[in-house]
Amino acid sequence: MKFAFSLFAVMLLALVLASGCVQQPAPGSGNQTNQSNANPQPNPSPAPAGLKTGDWSRVEVATTSATPVEFTYISVLAEINGAQYTGMETQTVSGSSMVVWEYGKLSNDTSVKMYSLTKFGTIVLCNALTHEPQNLLGNEDPYAKGGDGITSLGTGSFTTKTGKTVAMNKYFVQSGGISGEFWYSNQVPFALVKSETNTTVTGKLITAKTELQDFGTTAASAFASKDFEKCA
Repeated sequence: MKFAFSLFAVMLLALVLASGCVQQPAPGSGNQTNQSNANPQPNPSPAPAGLKTGDWSRVEVATTSATPVEFTYISVLAEINGAQYTGMETQTVSGSSMVVWEYGKLSNDTSVKMYSLTKFGTIVLCNALTHEPQNLLGNEDPYAKGGDGITSLGTGSFTTKTGKTVAMNKYFVQSGGISGEFWYSNQVPFALVKSETNTTVTGKLITAKTELQDFGTTAASAFASKDFEKCA
């Protein structure tokens, strides 16, 4: 499954390189302090597995072909055309994006209504999706059940620069032209703690590193209620 839109192609590529999956991407500023002026989301609510509205994590992605970029992921709840939608928002310094699906339904339900929104400054775009984006994780370890190309490297712990320590599982994964080490923790919103991968893009080897910077609860969305009117 792939995104039905490509406005965040650059950010998506960084996440493909960093996590081995197509993911939703970053915020106005990418850091928690700048989110204080955004509209708060109600809490709790249905969300990706194990998460409440406002749960967030921030990672830094660095590749051999680009300068490091921070991505902040937030579990969100939105009202569109009078109905509630749940999903995930991604924020970077370049803008924000969001993928949401009907409240109370699974994102991979073939009948579920889904939308993607992007926001650059005051410009907001909304598109209906017909396919579920990949890697809409909750706080579940995606490799815990194993599978082809997945080798367990045991367990360990990781401490963020802000002093938060989590238990994690380590894996070596080789799949889809990407190989590398991945660390996941069910104590972290959206699960990803760290990755180091290698992949070839148009004949060029690219190394990417992702590392968790911080995580927490009650983050605010960059999207205001009026932004969802674009989905009408």
